[in-house]
Amino acid sequence: MALTFALMFSAPLLRYGWTLLGNVWTETKELINLTVGILSPGVLLSSAVFYIRTRKERPQLPRKHISTTTIVGVLASFVIGTASLAAQISDTQWWRPVPLFWSSVPPLVAQHTAFIVLAIAATDDNSRIYWHTFVLGLFTLPLWAYLSFETYRLVLDSDSGSAWYAAAAGGLALSTFSSFMVNVYSTSYFADDRRHTTDSVKPKALM
Repeated sequence: MALTFALMFSAPLLRYGWTLLGNVWTETKELINLTVGILSPGVLLSSAVFYIRTRKERPQLPRKHISTTTIVGVLASFVIGTASLAAQISDTQWWRPVPLFWSSVPPLVAQHTAFIVLAIAATDDNSRIYWHTFVLGLFTLPLWAYLSFETYRLVLDSDSGSAWYAAAAGGLALSTFSSFMVNVYSTSYFADDRRHTTDSVKPKALM
C-alpha cells in the first residue's frame, strides 16, 4: 500500500517538478520532462522505503543473510550490463549529455550513500540485511539500464541519445524497485502461510 500511494503521487510530483524547473531552467519542455522523469521514481520509491521502515507495528519475518550465490549473480549482472552499455557509447548520437549526467549520477551517489550509512547504523540483523539488499540491488542498475535502453530504442523507435535518458530512468527505478520487492517478500508473513502468528520481529524505527 505504501508503494501504491507513493506511485499515485507521481503525477503531481512530475507536474511540480516540471513547473519548478521550467521557471528556473531555460530548456525545452521535452528535456525538462525527461529530467524530471529520471528524478521522480527515486524520490517516490525512497519515500515508500523509509515510510515502511518507520512503521513499528508491521509484522516482520526474520531475514536470512544474503547468499554468496546471490552476490555473485548480482555482480555478474553488473558486468554484463556495464559491458552492454559500454558497447553502445561509440554508436550513440549524444543528445544533451550534461543534463543527463546531473539528473542521474548525483541522485545515484546520494541514494547509494544513504543505504550504506543506514546499513552501517543498523542495530539488528533484519535492518542490516534490509539495507544491504538495497546496496546490492543498485549493482543491478546497469542491466536494468541496458534493458530500458534497448526497449526505448527498438520498441519505441527512439534515437540512441534519447534512449540514454530512458536507461537512466529505468536503471534507477527498477534497481530500487526490485530490491524493495525482495525485502517485502522476504519479510512478509503473506509470503509464508505457515507463519501467520503474532510473535513477529518488529523493525526498530528507521534503523
